[in-house]
Amino acid sequence: MKTYKILLLCLVCILLLTACGGGDVSEVGRHIGVCERFSEREVAAAMDEVESFFRKEYDGCKLLRLEYDEEKTLKEAYAWSEEYGAEAIVLQSDFYVDDSGRTVTLEPDETYRNYEWILTKTAFGWKLQTWGYG
Repeated sequence: MKTYKILLLCLVCILLLTACGGGDVSEVGRHIGVCERFSEREVAAAMDEVESFFRKEYDGCKLLRLEYDEEKTLKEAYAWSEEYGAEAIVLQSDFYVDDSGRTVTLEPDETYRNYEWILTKTAFGWKLQTWGYG
Protein backbone atom coordinates (compact mmCIF):
# COMPACT_ATOMS: atom_id res chain seq x y z
CA MET A 1 0.00 0.00 0.00
CA LYS A 2 2.85 2.36 0.84
CA THR A 3 4.36 1.79 -2.63
CA TYR A 4 1.11 2.83 -4.30
CA LYS A 5 1.00 6.04 -2.30
CA ILE A 6 4.56 6.89 -3.30
CA LEU A 7 3.82 6.14 -6.95
CA LEU A 8 0.67 8.24 -6.83
CA LEU A 9 2.56 11.11 -5.21
CA CYS A 10 5.28 10.89 -7.90
CA LEU A 11 2.65 10.91 -10.65
CA VAL A 12 0.96 13.98 -9.18
CA CYS A 13 4.32 15.78 -8.95
CA ILE A 14 5.15 14.96 -12.57
CA LEU A 15 1.77 16.22 -13.73
CA LEU A 16 2.16 19.45 -11.78
CA LEU A 17 5.65 20.06 -13.14
CA THR A 18 4.59 19.52 -16.74
CA ALA A 19 1.53 21.74 -16.35
CA CYS A 20 3.55 24.68 -15.00
CA GLY A 21 5.75 25.43 -17.99
CA GLY A 22 5.23 26.29 -21.59
CA GLY A 23 3.32 28.79 -23.61
CA ASP A 24 -0.33 29.67 -23.20
CA VAL A 25 -2.50 28.83 -26.22
CA SER A 26 -5.82 28.87 -24.38
CA GLU A 27 -7.17 32.01 -26.05
CA VAL A 28 -5.50 32.03 -29.46
CA GLY A 29 -7.61 33.50 -32.23
CA ARG A 30 -7.32 31.47 -35.41
CA HIS A 31 -7.87 33.24 -38.70
CA ILE A 32 -8.12 31.21 -41.87
CA GLY A 33 -8.64 33.26 -44.99
CA VAL A 34 -9.21 32.00 -48.51
CA CYS A 35 -8.11 28.40 -48.87
CA GLU A 36 -7.47 27.23 -52.41
CA ARG A 37 -3.98 25.78 -52.06
CA PHE A 38 -4.82 23.80 -48.91
CA SER A 39 -8.08 22.64 -47.37
CA GLU A 40 -9.28 24.26 -44.16
CA ARG A 41 -8.59 20.93 -42.45
CA GLU A 42 -4.95 21.01 -43.63
CA VAL A 43 -4.51 24.59 -42.44
CA ALA A 44 -6.07 23.74 -39.07
CA ALA A 45 -3.66 20.77 -38.74
CA ALA A 46 -0.70 23.08 -39.43
CA MET A 47 -2.01 25.47 -36.78
CA ASP A 48 -2.33 22.56 -34.34
CA GLU A 49 1.35 21.76 -34.91
CA VAL A 50 2.38 25.37 -34.20
CA GLU A 51 0.24 25.51 -31.06
CA SER A 52 1.72 22.24 -29.80
CA PHE A 53 5.26 23.55 -30.29
CA PHE A 54 4.41 26.93 -28.75
CA ARG A 55 2.87 25.22 -25.71
CA LYS A 56 6.10 23.23 -25.15
CA GLU A 57 8.77 25.78 -26.03
CA TYR A 58 7.49 29.31 -25.41
CA ASP A 59 7.52 29.42 -21.63
CA GLY A 60 6.07 32.66 -20.29
CA CYS A 61 4.43 33.58 -23.60
CA LYS A 62 0.81 33.79 -24.70
CA LEU A 63 -0.19 33.08 -28.29
CA LEU A 64 -2.74 35.70 -29.31
CA ARG A 65 -3.32 35.19 -33.05
CA LEU A 66 -2.50 32.51 -35.59
CA GLU A 67 -3.30 33.27 -39.22
CA TYR A 68 -3.18 31.65 -42.63
CA ASP A 69 -2.88 34.19 -45.42
CA GLU A 70 -2.90 32.40 -48.76
CA GLU A 71 -1.34 35.34 -50.59
CA LYS A 72 1.59 35.35 -48.15
CA THR A 73 2.00 31.58 -48.53
CA LEU A 74 1.95 31.81 -52.32
CA LYS A 75 4.66 34.50 -52.27
CA GLU A 76 7.02 32.52 -50.03
CA ALA A 77 6.07 28.86 -50.36
CA TYR A 78 8.06 28.12 -53.50
CA ALA A 79 11.37 29.15 -51.92
CA TRP A 80 10.62 27.20 -48.73
CA SER A 81 9.50 24.17 -50.75
CA GLU A 82 12.78 24.29 -52.68
CA GLU A 83 14.80 24.55 -49.47
CA TYR A 84 13.07 21.70 -47.66
CA GLY A 85 12.07 19.53 -50.63
CA ALA A 86 8.41 19.43 -49.66
CA GLU A 87 5.25 21.50 -50.04
CA ALA A 88 5.35 24.41 -47.57
CA ILE A 89 2.83 26.56 -45.72
CA VAL A 90 3.47 29.91 -44.01
CA LEU A 91 1.53 30.93 -40.90
CA GLN A 92 1.78 34.23 -39.04
CA SER A 93 1.20 34.90 -35.37
CA ASP A 94 1.15 37.50 -32.67
CA PHE A 95 2.19 36.60 -29.13
CA TYR A 96 2.91 38.32 -25.85
CA VAL A 97 5.96 37.69 -23.66
CA ASP A 98 5.26 38.20 -19.96
CA ASP A 99 7.67 39.93 -17.59
CA SER A 100 8.73 36.76 -15.75
CA GLY A 101 12.10 36.59 -17.51
CA ARG A 102 11.62 32.87 -18.26
CA THR A 103 12.67 33.28 -21.88
CA VAL A 104 16.23 34.22 -22.74
CA THR A 105 15.85 35.23 -26.37
CA LEU A 106 12.67 37.33 -26.24
CA GLU A 107 12.13 40.75 -24.66
CA PRO A 108 9.94 40.66 -21.54
CA ASP A 109 6.63 42.55 -21.54
CA GLU A 110 6.69 42.73 -25.34
CA THR A 111 4.20 41.74 -28.05
CA TYR A 112 5.66 40.18 -31.17
CA ARG A 113 3.60 40.70 -34.33
CA ASN A 114 3.63 38.89 -37.69
CA TYR A 115 5.99 36.21 -36.40
CA GLU A 116 6.25 33.51 -39.08
CA TRP A 117 6.05 29.74 -38.83
CA ILE A 118 7.16 27.64 -41.82
CA LEU A 119 5.90 24.08 -42.03
CA THR A 120 6.25 21.40 -44.68
CA LYS A 121 3.85 18.66 -45.58
CA THR A 122 4.89 15.08 -44.82
CA ALA A 123 3.15 11.74 -45.14
CA PHE A 124 2.25 12.04 -41.44
CA GLY A 125 1.02 15.65 -41.39
CA TRP A 126 2.91 18.90 -40.95
CA LYS A 127 6.49 19.35 -39.78
CA LEU A 128 7.60 22.65 -38.30
CA GLN A 129 10.83 23.64 -40.08
CA THR A 130 11.64 27.18 -38.94
CA TRP A 131 10.10 30.20 -37.28
CA GLY A 132 10.81 33.88 -36.59
CA TYR A 133 10.77 37.03 -38.67
CA GLY A 134 11.12 36.66 -42.43
